[in-house]
Amino acid sequence: MKILRRCIGFWSAMPAFLALASGSALGQTPVVKPTTPPPSTNAAPEKTTKSAAAPADSSDPAVLKVGDEQITKGDFEFMLSTLDQNGQQALAAQGRKPFGEQYVKILLLYKQALSEHLDATPEIRRELAMGRLRTIAQAEYQHLAEQSTVTPEEEDAFYKAHGQDLEERDVREVAVVRKPKGAAAGAQGLDDDAARQRAETIRKALVSGADPAKLMQDFAVANTVLIDAKPNRIRRGQLIATLDKPAFELKDGEVSDIIETPQAFVFIQIVGRHIPDLKEVTSEIENAIRQQKVNAQMQQLRQAANVWMDDQYFMAPKAVTPPAPAEPPKTPQKP
Repeated sequence: MKILRRCIGFWSAMPAFLALASGSALGQTPVVKPTTPPPSTNAAPEKTTKSAAAPADSSDPAVLKVGDEQITKGDFEFMLSTLDQNGQQALAAQGRKPFGEQYVKILLLYKQALSEHLDATPEIRRELAMGRLRTIAQAEYQHLAEQSTVTPEEEDAFYKAHGQDLEERDVREVAVVRKPKGAAAGAQGLDDDAARQRAETIRKALVSGADPAKLMQDFAVANTVLIDAKPNRIRRGQLIATLDKPAFELKDGEVSDIIETPQAFVFIQIVGRHIPDLKEVTSEIENAIRQQKVNAQMQQLRQAANVWMDDQYFMAPKAVTPPAPAEPPKTPQKP
């Protein structure tokens, strides 16, 4: 798992547009890095495009104009570079035109907002201030990460200390979906008795050594009886607790007990195991160690800043007990 960067830039300007992705290291907050200057809170937002009256640069020609505003090829290519993986795939499939149209919409709305002086409203100024704070904070967070070095000795020690966490299992999951109580006759899933019986039948077959492909032919039903054609490789903590424990205790070929969840009757079969060597997980370990170091520096900053929080205001919400399901109406008796 890599500590990925997130660009706070052009494409995040409109909620309806493609969102930027963020990554994480071992479940921690991702290290992010801004790629555009923060907006000012003391004046109207600066124009993000170049005036058509400016001298043309033949090495960076204009590719889009809206009124007297223009954007150059270099500007637009930089904006495209802030796209996440999904955005890059969309770019490869659709080309630049849809993104150019998105930019036109942004620029039109931006110019209209300036003409209406929306940039001077307290709400917008507060939002700009918060955006500036977040962008600069993200830049410092990335700076801390880049300053954190990881030695081969630290990687080796981490690998030895967390070998159990890196251990992997190849598991085949079988699930029989339960039909919700009171659901219509055509609803997906099986009644509880039928669902449990179907799960037990498939489990007994796997225990006796039946071919999973044959079981799929005989029992699989779309959206109701689900049998993995190929096993999935997992690590500790990636399954629900009642399946995670047996996943790392059972031997190859063994099958877990059937677990009842609100949605289905589920069990797994252990197909194989894998213990990656240090070379396979060096990048992951390096990022995990770097994340630990950044977290430690964040804790030092917090202690030095003498942080105070109103405990009453930030009190955790009380657990809400879901209401009991309503009883179905009784059929009136005939007189």
